Amino acid sequence: MKVGLLLAVLLLCLACSNEQNEILESELPVDETVKIESVQIGNQVWMKQNLSVSHYRNGDPIQLLEPADYWRQTTEGAWSFYNNDSIEYAQYGKLYNWYAINDSRGICPKGWRVPTLTDYNTLNRYLGSDSTSGDFLKDTSALWTSSTFTTTNSSGFSALPIGYRLSNGEFYNFGKIACFWTATIGDNNNAWDIFLIGKSAMFGTSQTAFENGYSCRCIKE
Repeated sequence: MKVGLLLAVLLLCLACSNEQNEILESELPVDETVKIESVQIGNQVWMKQNLSVSHYRNGDPIQLLEPADYWRQTTEGAWSFYNNDSIEYAQYGKLYNWYAINDSRGICPKGWRVPTLTDYNTLNRYLGSDSTSGDFLKDTSALWTSSTFTTTNSSGFSALPIGYRLSNGEFYNFGKIACFWTATIGDNNNAWDIFLIGKSAMFGTSQTAFENGYSCRCIKE
């Protein structure tokens, strides 16, 4: 009887263990299994593609917000595709508000982090200057509808002009501008970003509202 009881307990414990493993496995960030392409620029290693995760590093989901009213009102992490169109624009990565970028659960996969303004300034100085570095970062794709025709992408960063989403929920400037969040907070509910525009070789920096939807590139820790 004692042997039978012990066996029953062991089988029950084994069943509980298997169930727990299934729960943990189902909570893994499914889109972190996507192959990450990277490029070394100077002493830094950058992702070559825009971030496109829909979960934080711990497996918690980042909310998808498509309606403009919801996007405008939220103070939590959120993402959307440009024009809320996954068929046309999913290949270019997701647009995130800064609440997602700044979340303590981490938006970049393990071993990566959101770059600071200092990281981007280091990249800029390595490539040249504010007036020239943009052309070394922009992909040579015809997606840039307005261009100075001096774009080389010599850095391999391969920035694409997927535009942005403003705090009012509207989308703007696909084909004309690439905007990337930094992890550096600014003034008055703003954070620092960097931007590249097709008609200029400039490397731009500015502060923008937390509620805007921008691209994100991760840098190796």
